[in-house]
Amino acid sequence: MYFNINNNGRFLIFLVILTFLIPSVFIFSEGMQEYEQSLLEKEELSLMVQQLSDEIEDMKEQNVDPYKEIGSVPGYNPRAKYYEVPEGFKKIDSRVRYIGNLRGSWEEMGYQYGERTGDLILNVFNYSVDFFAQRNKDINQLKTELKLYQAQIEAYAPEMMEFMKGIADGASWQLSESPYAEDMSDFEKILLVNIHLDLDFFPPKTDGGKDFSIEYSTHDSLALKEHCTGFACSGKDSGELLSPTKNGETIVVNNCDLAQFVPYGWNCVFIATPNDPDANTFWSIQPAGVVGGLNLCANDEGVSLGNFFGGQSEDTSYDYGVPMGVLQIHALAYADTADEAVEIMVFGDERYRFETNRKKVLQTGLWSYLAADSNEVMVLETTPNRHAVRSPGDMNETGNYVIYANWYGSKHYYDENNVFVNEPIGICPPEFPERYYTYEWFIKYNFGQIDEAMAKEGQKITYYYEKDTGRRIDFLEGSSYPLYLGVHTISAYWGAALGMDIGGTAHASQVIVEPAGRIKLNWVQGRPCEWVGPWQSADFFGYQK
Repeated sequence: MYFNINNNGRFLIFLVILTFLIPSVFIFSEGMQEYEQSLLEKEELSLMVQQLSDEIEDMKEQNVDPYKEIGSVPGYNPRAKYYEVPEGFKKIDSRVRYIGNLRGSWEEMGYQYGERTGDLILNVFNYSVDFFAQRNKDINQLKTELKLYQAQIEAYAPEMMEFMKGIADGASWQLSESPYAEDMSDFEKILLVNIHLDLDFFPPKTDGGKDFSIEYSTHDSLALKEHCTGFACSGKDSGELLSPTKNGETIVVNNCDLAQFVPYGWNCVFIATPNDPDANTFWSIQPAGVVGGLNLCANDEGVSLGNFFGGQSEDTSYDYGVPMGVLQIHALAYADTADEAVEIMVFGDERYRFETNRKKVLQTGLWSYLAADSNEVMVLETTPNRHAVRSPGDMNETGNYVIYANWYGSKHYYDENNVFVNEPIGICPPEFPERYYTYEWFIKYNFGQIDEAMAKEGQKITYYYEKDTGRRIDFLEGSSYPLYLGVHTISAYWGAALGMDIGGTAHASQVIVEPAGRIKLNWVQGRPCEWVGPWQSADFFGYQK
């Protein structure tokens, strides 16, 4: 069959084709738009994912951790990020990491501690290994010495061994990232962190004929002259010695100062509530991984202990004794008064004396401790073989207070057999007496008005009061430079004269025991004079058993 299609027919066919084609074009156009929109959305999603990934990496870089923000406050140290740290290590945080309440057995509390501070413990451990390697102590030598300290810890404070084991387990996933991960067990890593300062400041000269002593350079010798400063003001009168505080509160303050960089900036604060029925609830500030007591700690009975480099003494028979942090935190955990704490730190218990065949606890070196409760304040001064207790009035204090500034002030002591010796425990006068007399005049000028806020002002001091006149000195003699640039003030700038921000006040803290029984705990990162805003703080409310 033959079809003859004229022009009209062709036009009709065109219309039919166009009828089907136009919707297709629109459909194709809409599809292209949807496709382009989909591409745009994918690009935006990809950008969002990348931004989120970048933020996560930034958080990792900054060590952001949920526990870091527990108990955080508006206050911070804006200069902490400029504190110099060894090459390859992360900068210091603007606040001390508050890790909250630890509860349970000693090992369980340790696990919580290690889990919440593993990244900081890794810094402290790596630094310790590097530090001692520069002093000709390799891993094998360190492990040999660790066993000697461990024997003393086991005899004095077996619960601290459980605490350290828990810390090691809790931090194990972070410690595995150390370049020295395979060289030591995790427990040995935590033990090294806990004996770092004792072995650094007071290295025992020999053990079994093997010489571990080191020749220190001029710069290194500064490490043996660390300077912490503090005072304890009783809230009660004692005979003619009146309380210097405003409202009857007992106030203990401590600035933790170090002449070189040591890992005190990677620090943490916790409150521990042991399920041990004989143990107190306690608070402490220390480098991450240390069981406590570096430099201030307190318990819910109102007992406070502050640790200091002791001073100068002829007794330099340094030994592998009980590390000062362990010595302090064990006593705090089981003492209900300052007297009891001192007795524990000096004599241990019957089991310790039997196992070690000693009459007194073996001290590692030249350490001293502020000890206070709501009834009295005192200073325990120790050397490897001596101890003495200094009370208000022994150094001509004009009120019921004691000051500590690396100065052995006791005029007599008890020897290793607990025999009384009527001679000074150490060398007087002190090497740096200015800080002592600055606090002496500060307390005199503010006598009867010292409260929490006033004590904080004292901890910020970057000037001196002249010993004999009480005259305030703000500038270097014959210079327009601030005093702290050349010498050591209470809020310390050790590296300032060299143009460096290395060493000085690593952290500062205070314990306020109010007459009604509340115990307030305050602390800051770095120098108090640089802190902006409210101090970090806590108390024992809600933390007791």
